[in-house]
Formats: sequence, C-alpha cells, structure tokens
Amino acid sequence: MSDHLFRFGRLDGADSVQVFHRNTYAQQTTSSGAPRLAIASKSPLPLFLDLADILSPPLDLLYLLHTSRCGSELGRYQSPPLKKETLRALANEFSEFLSTDGRHDVWLHSRSPESTLVWDRDNLIHAYGPLDRFVEVLQREGLVEGDVSIPVPHTHHYHARFDDDERRILEHFEWTRTPLKPSDAQI
Repeated sequence: MSDHLFRFGRLDGADSVQVFHRNTYAQQTTSSGAPRLAIASKSPLPLFLDLADILSPPLDLLYLLHTSRCGSELGRYQSPPLKKETLRALANEFSEFLSTDGRHDVWLHSRSPESTLVWDRDNLIHAYGPLDRFVEVLQREGLVEGDVSIPVPHTHHYHARFDDDERRILEHFEWTRTPLKPSDAQI
C-alpha cells in the first residue's frame, strides 16, 4: 500500500488502491420511493459545498461518526442551526480530514427548500429535494449523467494522522449526540 492517504479504495490483489470516481450523476429512487440523485465526483467536498449554496439557512449539519480510532463515542452529532458561512468555515478548517479519512458521513439539511445532502463514506453524494436545481449545479460543474457505482469489494481508510481532527471536530460545536441507527453501521 502506498503512503498516499485516501478514504476510499478498491482491492487490487492484497493492496487497496484509491478510487477516483468519475464526474457523473444518476437519478435514482430509494426503497421508500423517494427520488434522489447519486453523485460521483473527483472533488466531493467542493461539490458538496456548491450544492449547499442553493439551500437556505438555517442549515442542520449531521456529522455521523461511525468509526473511531481514538475512543470517541460513536453516534449522530447534530449541530445547532448554521449559516452558510459557518458551514464553509468548518469545511475549510477540516477539509483534509473530511476528504481523506473514511470514519464519517456528513449530512446537511435545509427546510427551505426541503433538502438533504449526504456525503457518505464511499465518497458519493446523495441529494434529496429540488433535484432540478441540483442538476443545474452539477451540469455547471461539468458532471454528466451516467453510471454511479462503487467497486465490490472496497475499502475504507482511517488514518492516525487525523485522530486529533476527530477529537477537535467533536468539540467544535455543542453537538446533540444520538446513537447510530442500524443503517449507519460500518460494514
């Protein structure tokens, strides 16, 4: 395995190699029948923030810690209501940790328009809500409609280098923590 840090990979023999998603999106229907977009981007954090720009504050951030290397309590950490500037400042402060380590998922919710963005451990973004507006952003950023998939088997990486970032992000807000749901469990 190389010394290059990454959060999501595929198996190549005994090694895990980084997965670079293509810039594609696909319209999907969830098991409950709700429409959503599945989005694969080479640069998921900047795209996540671009998609968040169409949402109206206050924004609810859910930091889902499903794996800890340093004994932090696993759970769903709900932020207080945020302004976009606060979200961008958090993303800037923790950009390398969020982009390079796979111990978490990040969810963002807005009530106006009713929307949810989920950046998951597989480095995919799922968008719920005003899909047409999200597609406009995706196309403006050069994404095209196409296959969005993850390799099977695949790997998630948790790096010791970011253990302090895990501790710091959990101290960043007065989070409200709830237990993980069964669907949150790391597989």
